[in-house]
Amino acid sequence: MKTFKTILKEFVVPNKEDTLGISRKDMPQIDSKDMKHFLNHLKDQDINVDNKEISPHELTATQHHFNKEKIKSMIDDLNNDKLKSSPILTSKDNYVIDGHHRWLAHKNINKPIEVNKIDLPVDELVDLMHDYERSYTKKLHERAFHVS
Repeated sequence: MKTFKTILKEFVVPNKEDTLGISRKDMPQIDSKDMKHFLNHLKDQDINVDNKEISPHELTATQHHFNKEKIKSMIDDLNNDKLKSSPILTSKDNYVIDGHHRWLAHKNINKPIEVNKIDLPVDELVDLMHDYERSYTKKLHERAFHVS
């Protein structure tokens, strides 16, 4: 296993052109306390959600802004078995919707990640999440701003 010091030298985040180019402030997010409600909301609409563990290399970012310090901290926590996280949200076409920083931490140390893969293409899923009553947006280094 790579040491944290080695990972810092090799640390990688996607270039904007390797993402869908959506700004972080425009990405809908679901608070962990609301995730069960959101997944039930999808089920009520007959939208399938498949929970599984996959290689993070199978996924692509939708947003193009990342907090590198947050990712580095998560890598350290993963390496020390301190990061206990819930599944990230992905679209059926393998785009990360919610959980970009956790995904990049896993990707940087080549560790499988648990996902809730939602059976919608990325554009439909982003729109659905924006319409969801408990979704919110936030800038890279800010607290939550709820969507109204």
